[in-house]
Amino acid sequence: MKGLRIWPMVIAAALAGLLALPASAQSTFRFGDVNGDGRINIRDAMKALRIMVQLDEPISIDQFRAADVSPRVGADGSPGDGTVGVSDVIALLSYVVGLIPASDFFPPPVSIVVDPTQATVNAGLTRQFYAMVPGSYDTRVTWSVDGGSGNGTITPAGLYTAPKSGTIPRIVTIRAASVADPSKVAAATVTIAPPATIAIDPTAITVEAASITQFTASVANDLGAGVHWQVVSGGGVITSSGLYQAPLQPGAAVVQASSVADPTQVAQAQVTIVQPALQLSDFGDANQDGKRDSADVTIVRRLAAGIIPAPPVGSKQFRAIDVWPPNLETGQIGDGQITNEDAQWILRRILNLITDNDFVPVVVKVDPPTTTINAGANQAHVLSTGEGRFTAITINDRRDPNDPNKLQGVDWFVNGIKGGNSTVGTIQDGVYLPPDVPPSDPITITAVSKADQRRSATAKVNVNKAIVLHILPRAVQVGPGAQVPFTAQMEHATPAAMAEGVTWILQGPKNSDPSTWGTLTPTGPLTAMYVAPASVTKTINVDIKVVAKADGKQSQSGNARVILNKKHDQGGGGSY
Repeated sequence: MKGLRIWPMVIAAALAGLLALPASAQSTFRFGDVNGDGRINIRDAMKALRIMVQLDEPISIDQFRAADVSPRVGADGSPGDGTVGVSDVIALLSYVVGLIPASDFFPPPVSIVVDPTQATVNAGLTRQFYAMVPGSYDTRVTWSVDGGSGNGTITPAGLYTAPKSGTIPRIVTIRAASVADPSKVAAATVTIAPPATIAIDPTAITVEAASITQFTASVANDLGAGVHWQVVSGGGVITSSGLYQAPLQPGAAVVQASSVADPTQVAQAQVTIVQPALQLSDFGDANQDGKRDSADVTIVRRLAAGIIPAPPVGSKQFRAIDVWPPNLETGQIGDGQITNEDAQWILRRILNLITDNDFVPVVVKVDPPTTTINAGANQAHVLSTGEGRFTAITINDRRDPNDPNKLQGVDWFVNGIKGGNSTVGTIQDGVYLPPDVPPSDPITITAVSKADQRRSATAKVNVNKAIVLHILPRAVQVGPGAQVPFTAQMEHATPAAMAEGVTWILQGPKNSDPSTWGTLTPTGPLTAMYVAPASVTKTINVDIKVVAKADGKQSQSGNARVILNKKHDQGGGGSY
């Protein structure tokens, strides 16, 4: 209601159009003092109004930010939101007429915040640090490492590289100092850990075609980052937990485990794939004559009673007879002993009281069991990061009748919808693409066996909000040759989306020569360095955009502006 009480004043002043005094290039603009006369009064509110409705153009970035007073603490900690609008005019008028006190109008004192404040980094690896400068238009900071380069290095954009040598482990300190007020400093401590190492078990193994093998990896000094599994050659599939299913054809394969903390650290296993000893028709064929009949039941009963000697445990004949119980969790057939239950189970199959799908059931496994992904994530992100990509393992699966070199596999469902839809997201070949808006209902991915639709496995998906981007600094005024580091901030982003980073876009005035815009070079997943051209013949505005690689949507891009001023001192610049 307070805003409504001052609107008559705004309208009257706008109609008069006489309250905004002209400002000169020599005026000193401070927060709220939009006309630069050293005071904050109704004339400043009217000047902000004229800028808002584009009757006036700000003569400098300082005047623009003097008018951008709402909110007093923006999303990045600096005053304003990068625009001059109704909320700024209302805030100025409210302060002028005494509706809000100075403590609710002026920004808080300048401070600096570093994120993270503590980190552990393997020797020779990197970690990105970020700094915010609440209360200041100038969000630039100067980074440094206590003790010099022997304790590591850090770029102007905050990318720290740990040293490869020296005492390890040890703790070093990095600092960020505000360019606007160098007395404002924040620090972070970094523990330098030994390099990560990895080992795989087993390192060599012979397996039957289509069989399942569990590989394990032990990683030292991985800082909890985990292991990335992949099949380097030879075929087959492997889950994120190291469960490997061999291909149908005999041959050789290589399974690799790599450290997520340091992808250069890898370990490999050699896999020899041989023809399976048993086919589906072999189970229950005790006398190995190519068919199941009463003779097989008699043999199994005599074996169970100890009348005739049992074949060696693990032999083809033993495995063909040991058919009870089938484990619907692991897919294992039998329990390592021959009993009357085995004979009874074979008899039930001979009498067609059960089917092959009961006799030797298909078991489906889906990995990972749960994942989180941002709304709107694209296929390139899923394929490159694995976030939203599911793997189905089908134990005891049947061959594809249309292609005997393949297993039948699974059909994929999202919340019970085959292939999903635009509301819940879509899935094809295990690649889940979320909708642009987080669904109201929880998301369940289901893999259903094509050979036996009774057999399935599920996984859960948490769909985060779509990524929101900001750029710091929001605007900067520079002269020829100036260098300005920019940082992209990502809201709601998953760790994988953060690690994948952003795409930087530099755009100058329409129909202008791109060589007059300067250059913008990425320096990290979320950082870039802008370098102004060596020569600036006239003042121009150059826009910087960032687009999250995870979704590629320019409609959700972050924006910043570089004002190239030929009169500005080389290498300097006021930022916002």
